[in-house]
Amino acid sequence: MKRLRLPSLVRTDYTRSERLWALGVCLLVGLLFFVPYAYDRNSLRLSLDQDENRRALLMPFDQSLQFQLFKKDLERRVTADLARVRDKLVVVAIDEFSLEALDWTWPINRAHYHELVASLVESGATTVGLDILFFNRSDFPESDRLLKQVLSQKEVVVPYVIDLGSTKVEMLHDSLMTGTLKENLQKTGFTQEWSDYDGVMRRALLSVTIEGTTYYAWDIEISARILGKSPAEVLASLSREHETLELTRSVDGRPEKVKAQIAYGRIQFASYARKDQSLSSQEQLEELMPGFYRTEANESDSNFTLDKILLYIPLVYALSSDTQAGGLRGIPGGLIGPEMGPDGKPVLDSTGQPRKRPFAAIVGVTTTAGYDLKRTPAGPMSGLEIHAYTIAGILNNSFRREPSVGWVLAFILACSLLAGFLISTFSFRNASLLLAASFGLTFLLNRALYINSIDWPLILPLGAMATSFLAVNIAHVVTRNRRIAQRDEVIRNVQGILKQLTPVDYDDLLANNGLVLGGTATELTVLFSDLRGYTSMAEKLTSVEVIDRLNEYFALLGPLLERFGGAVFDYQGDALMAVFGLKPKSQPNHAAASCKAAAAIIYELEKQRKEWLRQGRPMPETGIGICTGMVAFGGLGTSQHRQYVAIGDPTNTASRMQGKSKELDSPVLITESTYEMAKSDPDVVMEYLEEIELKGKREPLKVYGVLVDPTASKLNLVSQVAPGTAPLHEQSPLL
Repeated sequence: MKRLRLPSLVRTDYTRSERLWALGVCLLVGLLFFVPYAYDRNSLRLSLDQDENRRALLMPFDQSLQFQLFKKDLERRVTADLARVRDKLVVVAIDEFSLEALDWTWPINRAHYHELVASLVESGATTVGLDILFFNRSDFPESDRLLKQVLSQKEVVVPYVIDLGSTKVEMLHDSLMTGTLKENLQKTGFTQEWSDYDGVMRRALLSVTIEGTTYYAWDIEISARILGKSPAEVLASLSREHETLELTRSVDGRPEKVKAQIAYGRIQFASYARKDQSLSSQEQLEELMPGFYRTEANESDSNFTLDKILLYIPLVYALSSDTQAGGLRGIPGGLIGPEMGPDGKPVLDSTGQPRKRPFAAIVGVTTTAGYDLKRTPAGPMSGLEIHAYTIAGILNNSFRREPSVGWVLAFILACSLLAGFLISTFSFRNASLLLAASFGLTFLLNRALYINSIDWPLILPLGAMATSFLAVNIAHVVTRNRRIAQRDEVIRNVQGILKQLTPVDYDDLLANNGLVLGGTATELTVLFSDLRGYTSMAEKLTSVEVIDRLNEYFALLGPLLERFGGAVFDYQGDALMAVFGLKPKSQPNHAAASCKAAAAIIYELEKQRKEWLRQGRPMPETGIGICTGMVAFGGLGTSQHRQYVAIGDPTNTASRMQGKSKELDSPVLITESTYEMAKSDPDVVMEYLEEIELKGKREPLKVYGVLVDPTASKLNLVSQVAPGTAPLHEQSPLL
């Protein structure tokens, strides 16, 4: 049964050192991506100090992006949080709809706050928080008198302002309230905006401690009353964050450093923010904010159905507690009204009257004329709405949390290293698929953490992962290309060496995986050349000088042999063996090609010998023997060393013919077999010399000479001489 072979998922073009190098690059990329996070955390921590020289880089954008990506899931979480405070908190809005319905303008007459607070208290409110600052006395003393009565009531909690730039506590209501500042602080709380550098509010100040005195936020004071605890107890029970800021204040015109300890919470927003700030119909009320009730009856019906989140009431309906007048207790199924028992009947108090259901109310401005709109992750939102979210976060202890720096660093580095591991271990296609899956898992992890109120960064881990992946891949491609270029250079060098070492085309070696031992019968022409008197010359020179002279000599022969398709097989001291018929240049008549090469060699050597003689370096004459016939061409040797050979009688005959060249006074001798093949080429000039006896031969051999014309200008033999014909030394040029 044939085995099924699956494609390998693991890549092998990364060495171990390259994998370690890739992981090192990823580690560096991860650290580089962590730097903006660390910088942003420090910048946002100091943003309350309003240092204009520092700007957060990515975190505000990252948080805004995650809010947009996960807002639908976040809405369900925030809806559940707000629903848990539904029976404790009522939001009363001084909105456009109420001002139009009452034909009022902002700011409203201060006497109306007396009417509003009385209506809320009558309906069961135990705490009324006024998110309104009264900077000066009005032009109506009676209205100021009524407002002063309101601010003095035990149920009322009003805000004041802390100027952290000068650490000055400013009680803006003090001129309208009774008692000292210290007494007033027992029923007030500070309000302080804190926007990030992108202008978006994400955090709420909960307390500020300056020189041993702790000031609590207005939201903490409201929540403390709802929970029946002190502000300190409420603050201690929260999962909050702390910072210590070094502030500069002016003392007698001199700057002075002072440290302030602040506690803050990250507000859990959802996209319930108002979309239209100029509303004029009841049908548009549902646009205002979470839990705004919508009408389900005709215009004369004053009954409204509450939405599913918070009780959010326009001012026009909060000014009266009368059921028939369309006031607070006319809203069915809600918080306001008598406390109902298990039997569905009102619970009576000690006087026999229906016991009111206690609640807390916060009152603020949502109209555009109140200039209280803030930028939040959920969009433009009034300060009143932000306070509602903050109080819900305090009551539920559901502020968002920031992870520790160490965990974020570890996660970013892990993402970077994961990308490096994938690209260095798997093929690019499989690594890309696994990287996409890692992106998806990281996205899902961020979604789970974000919905569970943890501000885990999203852009930086994904960016580190993608950058590491690309950086390692690009670096690998560059390195691989450089390695390929180096390999190609080595191949070119090896090819050049092979061309120098092998007498045949090196492609044959590659095709056969090297030189194969053994041979095949092939008709070739073998040429032997030798220096006459080499021994005498060598006696007068050192061995190094001999090699230098021989190299100079063979350097002249090599190009001429190559020109006519001769392949040098062997160097034996001053002797040279070349074979014709293997290379295309020597085809189809390799015998004629060998004759032309031999004539060219003799001609060029004669010219060069004169120059060498003039230099005082005489070179002996050269003799050449040529024979054509069937030889065994192939590989000879051992597994350690092999070489090409052309073995056979023609090889031996050519060698012995070369030895007879001096005796016959002819520099180039050829056999009859060579003559018979070469005579068809009109460019070869040959002459019959005689029959000679050669050692090892039973029959004498006819020997021919190749003529060399010293006046030739080209290596081109143009005629032939038949046996018995006189030499044609003055005939057509050789060269």
